[in-house]
Amino acid sequence: GPLGYRIHQKNDFDSLLKIVNDREKDLLKYSYNTGDPINNKVITYTNSTGFSATKGGFVYSAGNPQYGSCSYYWTSDFSKETITDEFTLYEQDIFKYYFYSLGNCSQDLGQSELIEMGFGMSIRLIKVLP
Repeated sequence: GPLGYRIHQKNDFDSLLKIVNDREKDLLKYSYNTGDPINNKVITYTNSTGFSATKGGFVYSAGNPQYGSCSYYWTSDFSKETITDEFTLYEQDIFKYYFYSLGNCSQDLGQSELIEMGFGMSIRLIKVLP
């Protein structure tokens, strides 16, 4: 990232959610339609914290975008797993990164889960204080 900034870590996001008492809606800034054919409503999030999460969605590893009504963010924290092919005995390291989802997510990938980097998600940079 740019000099003086870093990608947020899992503990940064955990701290942020603790500050807003797990009211993640306080971190969002967008509107969406519920899509109910009989009683459609527009839901608006006003972003009382200044975090300004928008509905960025994500992209599956195959390249299919999922827009939905939420945001997905990578963290810089990861876990390494070594797998061995049972026929060739070839070992390969697989890295999985933690991510967070905020908002009314139509695709449930979980929150603060580990997933391979083949998925496309947003990142947030944090200014490093001197």
